[in-house]
Amino acid sequence: MCIHSAIRAAFLVLTLCTVTAFADGPVPERCVVSGDRFADHNHAPIQVTYQGRTMAVCCKGCERKFHKDPEKYIKLYDEALKAMGGNVAAPASK
Repeated sequence: MCIHSAIRAAFLVLTLCTVTAFADGPVPERCVVSGDRFADHNHAPIQVTYQGRTMAVCCKGCERKFHKDPEKYIKLYDEALKAMGGNVAAPASK
């Protein structure tokens, strides 16, 4: 394995750990905005929060799209979590 492959593999593992560290519970394998796999990006996913719910999107473009219609993407995110067998997180109380 060349050094570049080793660095990329380590970065992807770190990226996946970062997602589960900041998201509410389990994280779908794919961004609900673009459909891209988080592991296919060379950077950490972006945290978005709306009405007490925190979730991950794959890039700044998806973050902008999310904020234009958050209800749509929250619904898709919840559907993806249910398909994984996970629980849908309730919004944090204020």
